[in-house]
Amino acid sequence: MKKLFLSILALTLLVGATNAQTPADLIKAAKKAVNNISGKEEKIAAAQTAVDAMMNATENQTNWEALLTKGKFYNEQSVVDNAARLTANVTRKQVKSKFTKSALMASDALLAAMKATQDKKQIKEIITALSETQGAVNNYGSEMTDAKDYVGAYTSFKTTLDIHDILKANGGKSTLDKVEEYNKQLYLVGLLSTYAEKEKESIPLYEKMIAAKKDTSFVYSALYKATIDKDKAAAIKWLEEGRRKFPEDNQLLFAEINYYLKEGKLEQLIDKLKEGITKEPKNASLTFTLGNVYDNLSQNEKDAEKSKMYAEQSIVYYNKTLEIDPKNVDATYSIGASFYNKAAAYSKQMKALESDFSKEGQKKYEAAEKLMLGEFDKALPFFQKAESMNANDQNTLIALKEIFARKNDLKTSAEFKQRYENVVAGGKNATSYFKQ
Repeated sequence: MKKLFLSILALTLLVGATNAQTPADLIKAAKKAVNNISGKEEKIAAAQTAVDAMMNATENQTNWEALLTKGKFYNEQSVVDNAARLTANVTRKQVKSKFTKSALMASDALLAAMKATQDKKQIKEIITALSETQGAVNNYGSEMTDAKDYVGAYTSFKTTLDIHDILKANGGKSTLDKVEEYNKQLYLVGLLSTYAEKEKESIPLYEKMIAAKKDTSFVYSALYKATIDKDKAAAIKWLEEGRRKFPEDNQLLFAEINYYLKEGKLEQLIDKLKEGITKEPKNASLTFTLGNVYDNLSQNEKDAEKSKMYAEQSIVYYNKTLEIDPKNVDATYSIGASFYNKAAAYSKQMKALESDFSKEGQKKYEAAEKLMLGEFDKALPFFQKAESMNANDQNTLIALKEIFARKNDLKTSAEFKQRYENVVAGGKNATSYFKQ
């Protein structure tokens, strides 16, 4: 009896050893399961089990045939999704992939298979599968674009370009074989890189477009943005080249304006801003900026005549801003500040004459005081309007406090002193003193 039990145990062990599957057996089983899918969704689960078992074998993780089978499996998932997509197109319904990212997973597996073999026949088989994958990746990218998943869309469309390069290097057919289709995809990937915040990764793509003479103004704008923080010289080169090729493009012009603003190159800005105003005469931001440029030039200029000319131009463009946007608080305040600064200059003259008690000295003092008060009178209505639009701007409150003090209206000056101190302490003035 004991011998019989041992014999049965030995037989069980022998059977167990016979049933253990080798990595090659697992590949064979997975291939059979994948081939059995044939676009039928109900076959996916069984194939998934077989593919997982195949890839759990360590040897198969770097085996070209196992990786090819894995890629084909994910291609089959994409076939199922694509069938649903075609049906949705007919019924005009939206569709969402059931097998999310299957196309990208197929691509990863097939690219890994390419690295796992040098055999031309095997590579040809992989390339055939990769050709099928490219279209599925593109479909997934379109779906991600519709969903406003710009990172997913960028990754997908960029992958179609990578697949194209591999297919062409190995004699395969690509959905981007037509030059115009390839260039469209380059442009799309570049555009999406901006939304996906992947601009730096797209630089080589834009350079390809320029080399192929299929560039657009957007390409130069994107190259400028992608390089300005890392390589200023390269960024300016792209910007200048873009401006030469596309002189009518507003996006490039505004990029140039913003660059000069950031660099504080005020003289160069004047012509650029005037060009922008010619193109967009109703753009209050441009007219205000030009007024501000002239304002700064006036304050920095040592030559009195030049300074006066710049100051007059600043008022011209601040007023143009108010013609476009009557409630523009910045332009309103800036005009008031321009007159206020003139008054402050006369105030300095008065201070210098305080110790001169001669008749001539007093005469000069009174003349300077009259001019100062005249400029304050010009500034006051603009500060009043600015305060009515924003009752908590510290600079406006300080100016009003000072003007009323100079005009000997100490009660109103004290009111604005209190309002200013309230804001400085972190409070808010609930209402405007000068209601509109």
